Formats: sequence, structure tokens, C-alpha cells
Amino acid sequence: MQILLIRHGRPENEGIQRYIGTTDVPLSEAGRYEVCQSSCWILKHYPGIRTIYTSPLIRCYESARILSEIIPARIVVSDELREIHLGSWEGLTKEEVKRRFPAEFKERGRCLWTFHTPGGESF
Repeated sequence: MQILLIRHGRPENEGIQRYIGTTDVPLSEAGRYEVCQSSCWILKHYPGIRTIYTSPLIRCYESARILSEIIPARIVVSDELREIHLGSWEGLTKEEVKRRFPAEFKERGRCLWTFHTPGGESF
């Protein structure tokens, strides 16, 4: 068995990158295009895919749906695949986080895997 991990396409962000974690935002037009392009490459290199597992977040589910239109596979939605909750960082830009949580932002850079945001989760 092979497992192929694919990240969702680019979400809508009004041109501003934010920490979105569990914030439920749809794909942007560019994100839909990215997933479509990925689908063609995946179908060519991994033609036997039968199942696509996805988080219930709209950007993830929408990515899976686009994939399944090109790759004939069933979609399984799993809460266990949700993004981590970023607590008080949800919806903030990098600059906002640096300004409001300077010590925590620095700590995250040192210990990404064990660090958790205030009110949030670690990787």
C-alpha cells in the first residue's frame, strides 16, 4: 500500500496570509486551479488511487472533491485529519502575532513540534 499526502489548495485570504488552523475558509480560485493541476499529475503517476481521505474543513473537502472529479475515488471525511487549533492566533497575520505574542512567536521558532499557541494545540 502507498499513501500519498496532498495539501489542500490555496485558501481564500484576500491577499493576506493568516494563521487559519481550524478556521473554515474555502479555496480561492487559484487554489482550485492548483488542485486540478495536481489531480492530473497524480492520475498520471498514481493511477490506482481508490480512496481520498480528507478533513471536514471546507478547503480540504473541496480539494478532495476536485481530486475525485478527475481521479475516480471515493471520499472519506475524517475529523482526525483536521488542522491543529491555533487558539488566540487563529485569524491573525504573522505580523499581528509577532506584535501581540513576541515571546510565544520566538518560542515557536525554537520548538515547533512541542510548542502550542495560547489556547491552541501543538503539532
